[in-house]
Formats: sequence, C-alpha cells, structure tokens
Amino acid sequence: MKNKIDIRETIELFINRTVNDLNSNEEVPRLKFVFNEKDREIFETVMKYPYKEYGWTTPSIKQKDIDKVMAPADHICDFINVPDALIFFKYLTDITNSQLRLYEEFNEPRIAREHCMCIMKRLWLRMGPNDFNNIEGFLDRELKFVRDENLNEYRFETSITDYYGYPVKAEIKANRSWDESTRRMTFKIEQDSKNYYTLPSVLYDIYDNTCYIYAIQNERSIKSNRITKIERLLYRLNKNVENPTIHPSKVLALTLFIDILKEKGINIIKVPTLQVLSHPWHEILSKNAKEKFLKDWTQSRIEKTKYSNHLKNKYEIDKKWYYNVVDKEDIISESKTEKLIETVYRALSSNDNLELVSDIDISDELIIKINSKMLKK
Repeated sequence: MKNKIDIRETIELFINRTVNDLNSNEEVPRLKFVFNEKDREIFETVMKYPYKEYGWTTPSIKQKDIDKVMAPADHICDFINVPDALIFFKYLTDITNSQLRLYEEFNEPRIAREHCMCIMKRLWLRMGPNDFNNIEGFLDRELKFVRDENLNEYRFETSITDYYGYPVKAEIKANRSWDESTRRMTFKIEQDSKNYYTLPSVLYDIYDNTCYIYAIQNERSIKSNRITKIERLLYRLNKNVENPTIHPSKVLALTLFIDILKEKGINIIKVPTLQVLSHPWHEILSKNAKEKFLKDWTQSRIEKTKYSNHLKNKYEIDKKWYYNVVDKEDIISESKTEKLIETVYRALSSNDNLELVSDIDISDELIIKINSKMLKK
C-alpha cells in the first residue's frame, strides 16, 4: 500500500480533523485559516468526488463541515488569510510527502495520513511574526527546508575533529512535527568505545545557502551522559569570559556546527528570535502534562514502584518529563530567545571570522556572515 498523501486526502483531513484540532485549544493554540468564498467550490468538489483507494477509509465531508471552514474568524484567536486554497493545500501535500521520504531515509517511517494530520496541526508552531501575513512564503520555505540535502553525509555518525585529544562525532537526525526545525545536528565527545559526553544539539534548517538556527538544546535521551574529565575541559572555553551564564557545551556545539557549515560553503546564518505560537503551545503542554501526571501517578501507585522495577522506571521517565515541561514555558522561551542569542554572541566574540550583519535592534533576527578565511579552532 502506498505511503504518500493525495491532495484530496489533505483537504478531507483538514476539514474533518485539523479545523477541530486548531479550534479546541486542547493541544495546540487556537488558529483560524480564512479562505476566499471562491474556495468553497474546491471543498464541495472534493466532497462530491472524494479520494478513494482500496483499503483506505475516506473521510466523509458534509456541507456543515465546509460551512465551518468558511466561517469568518472571531476575535479570540489568531487568524491567517489564505490567498489561494489550491496552492495552500498543494504545499501541505508536498511538505507531508517530502517529510515521509525524509523519515524513510532515517529509518523512522510514518503512516501517511497520521503524519499529514500532525503536520497540519503543528507546522504553524514554527511561524515567525512575518509569516502570518505571508502563509505561502512560509510554506515554500518549509518545503525547501525538508528537501534540502546540504548535510546529508552526516545522516550517519561521522568523525569531525577532536577536542583535547578526544574524538568528536556528529550526526543529523530528523525532528518531530512539534520541534522548532526539520533537522538537528547532534554531537558527542568520545572518552572511549563505550563512554561519551553528549553535547547539546543544534536545531537547524537550510535553504538558499542560508542556515537558520532555531535552538541549541540538550538531547532528549533519559540518560544524560556527562564525564567529569571532559566537563572540566569544556570550562576552559569560559576563560576570559566575565560572569558566563551559558554552559560551555552549548558554545562548543555551536562552534562545531559553524565549522561544518564553513566546510560546506554555507556562509550566512540567520537566528530568528521569535516563533509566535511557541510560548502558548508550551503553556498548553504544561497544563496537559501536569493533569496527566497527577492522574496517572496517584500516591498508591507511586508506592507500588517499590516492588516493580518496570513501574519504577516508568515513574522516573514520567517524572523527568513532568519536571522538564510543567510550568517551564518561561524558561523554555528564554532558552530559545535570550539564551540562544547570548550563545551566538559568545561565538561571535571568540571568532574573528564571524561577522554580525544585522542585530536584533534593527531586525527580528540575527544575521551572521561566515567569512572565507578558515575559522579558528
């Protein structure tokens, strides 16, 4: 059975599922897409001639569903005007199919319809302030991000350099639909064949010789690999830095990533300073995580962890998730804005071959040029 989406399926799923998801405010912030009256004919054509394939259940669009889609936006939610419905849904279909191919390359296959619904529910979390007024430009950029192949040689773990004699390896991975970017670059410093120090990941996207960096954050693994000897070496990066507030592991991860960009001939870096829906989404995530944890882990069930290692491990995993997200929306926002910017400035201050082209005082993003000379090590 095929694992790709048809544009009629995209439209059916949007009308039957996405509109309700975006209106509920239960998982993602409320968002309304405003279509032109002429687009009603497109929806009614799909209702009359739905996508059909043996083995698939076809969503059943009704006139009331179309009326709901075509209803005007109210004043209590963000809204986006869609200039052309066919172009809008063509982009969403192409993004879904391109991401399906990307996940297959990373041996993480997804089911087409389920992934399409995830895309249409969460892709908007990545929008910056200007994207609300140019939805087609946003979708075009996201499609190019997915299709970019600039760093494909790092799909498998690759040795890139050494750090005080310890081998450093890099690998790119595909992100999830709610992450800030399509891909992330991960790094580790190997002490030996079994032990390694995990550096933060750089969440990025690339197109048109420009790399967009959206976050620098710790990997998601439950076990955080820290080696004291390597940790001490990292703190040498803080030499001559007055009152450092950024962990040197983030500075090193960004520096290593910039070196890779330089080798690939990518010489422009943009650091967007705001993804508009990110903070309200983390507020919803916090609320849901708190409710689920308190419901799942009653005091009597916590007591049972004393007698079951399996239950104890599950409790520890859920507890870590709780402490990572509950009431952390402000901290997460700071990490993706002020802390990210401060990390970039640290890289700028220690590398003469990085040139600040545009500061956040005059733009909504940092723009940095990597000069043609070799970067300092």
